[in-house]
Amino acid sequence: METILLGLVAGTGMVFTILKMFPIRKALHYDYLFDIFFTILMPILLMGSYNGMVLAIISGLTLSVELFILKKLVGTEPITLRKT
Repeated sequence: METILLGLVAGTGMVFTILKMFPIRKALHYDYLFDIFFTILMPILLMGSYNGMVLAIISGLTLSVELFILKKLVGTEPITLRKT
């Protein structure tokens, strides 16, 4: 049971970290990149135990669901380059 809770906390923490680093609409436009990065990185970091792999799967699922819901609620905006 604690593995599920840790997975939820890890996924939510990653969403908060992403949204602190980038503007929310621009980050949500490229949410698939964060999903791919997180899906590859977490199992590599937590490899070696059953609990680690379950934690990686649940945290990745949490991240994907939270980014999907935020994308529908907030909307997206692509990164644009301005010439000065």
